[in-house]
Amino acid sequence: MSNVNSPFGFQPLMVELSGAPSRTRQYGKPASDSNAIFQWDLLQKVTGGIANELAPAGNLVPTVQSGTQGTPGTTYWIGVAINYGKASTLTYHTVIDGPNALFRVQADSTVIATGSHIGKNANVTNNAGSTTTGLSAMVIAGAGIATTNTLDLRLMKVSDIVPNAEGAYAIVEVTINKHELGKGIAGV
Repeated sequence: MSNVNSPFGFQPLMVELSGAPSRTRQYGKPASDSNAIFQWDLLQKVTGGIANELAPAGNLVPTVQSGTQGTPGTTYWIGVAINYGKASTLTYHTVIDGPNALFRVQADSTVIATGSHIGKNANVTNNAGSTTTGLSAMVIAGAGIATTNTLDLRLMKVSDIVPNAEGAYAIVEVTINKHELGKGIAGV
């Protein structure tokens, strides 16, 4: 059976490579950001902070924006949004930001095969999400899969969920290779 082309972004598996639970942290998107953050979008951290609605005055949460504004292969990613945030609206986001967190994501129409692709790296394709469902539409860009260490994602395995198979639109388990909290990364 062929895989269905139905992207959903970076679905958290809620576990790190070590088997420990994934780390989460609150971030904010300012109302001045005219882009939505979709559920399961990759995010990038930007300078500044937003007042923390749950803490005393002066405590700021870091600011993020949707990965659709980033550049695949260049941007460092901070994590994945758990919730949707409307465009041009102040929103707070729970973000899985551990550098070793595992996610499930669909590949594009490139055929993904365990023998030739797993263990390699790939970039993300920054498709805008759906304002109807609130879900991300980001996928793995299969055309540039390589051992190059500057690519966005590390392909860990073809997911064993049913129905899913090697081939076009395969669902793959990944980690963020270009993670802002990774070692040797410049600060923002």
